Amino acid sequence: MFGCRVYPVPPDFEECGTAENAMVYMPDFDPPVAAVVAGYIPAPDHYAEVYEAAAAKGVRLVNRPAQFETAMEFDKFYPLLGELTPESAVISSLDELAVSASRLPFPLFVKGAIKSNKDQGWAACVASNAGEEANPRVSFPIRSVASHATDIRMCVGAVKRTRTSTGCPASTSS
Repeated sequence: MFGCRVYPVPPDFEECGTAENAMVYMPDFDPPVAAVVAGYIPAPDHYAEVYEAAAAKGVRLVNRPAQFETAMEFDKFYPLLGELTPESAVISSLDELAVSASRLPFPLFVKGAIKSNKDQGWAACVASNAGEEANPRVSFPIRSVASHATDIRMCVGAVKRTRTSTGCPASTSS
């Protein structure tokens, strides 16, 4: 990939037991080399195990576990973005949605802890009015969060004319 050596790491250690065992085939690097994790999004504890096992092989992942967690969890990275992004709220229940919806203007983009439902179309991830919080397709990320946070974002430029096949606004290049 892009001229880099690629070493696969399983999404869990069910078969191999540990991150160290998963990387037994990886050579030791001296001097150490920089690396990134590409592919699936691992859980923070999985990433930390991979980080430590890779370091023991002389492979320095560019993001320490705390940096990875900050980048992957909305409630940790959003405060760092300041005025660069629309006003957002992190909620963990439908009751909190009502409070956030009264503070943020519609339409609202709703996503779960990791991803939105935009693969299911615009109606599955955007609440156009307060009544849509009851729409199972929009509220699913909120109901499925368990101990994870969900973020609600004000849609900016949601009236784009170019749409994907599922009805979501398409990216436009400048």
